[in-house]
Amino acid sequence: MNKFVLKHTDINVAFFNIDTYGNIEKLTIINRAHMPFLGTDDPQRFMFWWKHRAVPRKRPDLPELLKEAGCSTAELLLVKNLALSLTDTYWICPDGMDLRWRDVNLFENMEKISFNSPDGSHFSNDPSGSLGGNLEKKWIRHEDNAWYIHKYCETLDGQQAANELFATILHQGQPAIKGNFTPYEVHLNKFNVCDYCASRAFTDLNLELVYGYEVMEAIKKPNDVSYYEHFILSCERNGLDRDYVRSFMDYQTLTDYLMTNTDRHFMNFGVLRDPQTLRFICMAPIYDSGNSMFYKDAGVLTRERLIESIAVNSFTQEEVNMLRYIRNKAILDLSLIPDPEFVKEFYIAKGIDEHKAESIARNYRTKTDILADFQKGLKIKKYHEKSGQRKQK
Repeated sequence: MNKFVLKHTDINVAFFNIDTYGNIEKLTIINRAHMPFLGTDDPQRFMFWWKHRAVPRKRPDLPELLKEAGCSTAELLLVKNLALSLTDTYWICPDGMDLRWRDVNLFENMEKISFNSPDGSHFSNDPSGSLGGNLEKKWIRHEDNAWYIHKYCETLDGQQAANELFATILHQGQPAIKGNFTPYEVHLNKFNVCDYCASRAFTDLNLELVYGYEVMEAIKKPNDVSYYEHFILSCERNGLDRDYVRSFMDYQTLTDYLMTNTDRHFMNFGVLRDPQTLRFICMAPIYDSGNSMFYKDAGVLTRERLIESIAVNSFTQEEVNMLRYIRNKAILDLSLIPDPEFVKEFYIAKGIDEHKAESIARNYRTKTDILADFQKGLKIKKYHEKSGQRKQK
């Protein structure tokens, strides 16, 4: 079977065929408003959405997932699981099958269900087929009858998992964020090292995640507007208060800077919306801060190097340039952040080598000092550091 209907809950959105590799063919849109990218009629954007919904090819557990499902590509694995996800309410229904959203959705059907189409094709509602990101991960149902994503570490010392817990502690102490962050817990193995972190799904039947790249790409960006401002304006156009969005983004950017989070790409933040009305409800809680706290750096870095040498995957390619977007410098209360000694002891307790934990803490202290100068109005730029000029504006 290769004919499918894209559905948004029970709303028919588009018809299309799928070839033997899992690629989209012969797309016919019937409800543009409910298409991804906030209602696109561009087939290329839909193809992009489909490709990025599948498990990335770089995922180390992809071969095992494909073998277990009997699929040859990540896109076919997506098809086999009806393109269901725990982040939104989109799915695909094989043409001719009388399936409803209540029959297949992962929020009401937490046990794996199998479906057979009239031509004998087999489908299921396993959430693994749409899990993004390059780290090995899986959805697990916990004792509280909720879905939790388990994310495993890229490095043997488990620091990425520990970083997610540290971010949780950092955000818990900041009143400005008002609890809009994703709490993480960590699991220690028999060697007292973090082997994965877990966080509860923050979406449900009435709230779905729209990634930042969809929000920004849904409308054309003026040449004289930064992507940062464009995201804020796009959120405002879809019903969110501009000051609220800006404050959230300022806070997220400042805490990312403090933690040296190098991977706040456009799928690592977004908004929550109502899938029926398409109305934006609020900013998605802060999540995915694991690539931070110098997890790939072994030593202590000078202030100058911390300012000039940190590459990031975000609105800019260099971390220091992210600070130029900030309007509310004081939204992060530095008097309430964990102190460097706590940082050192925290990472040692999570299995990080004492020498590395000391380096993390010292680098963190320097980043704290940089942000303190930034909040005082000092210029944080390469030129001023190299010339020794830290003049007030």
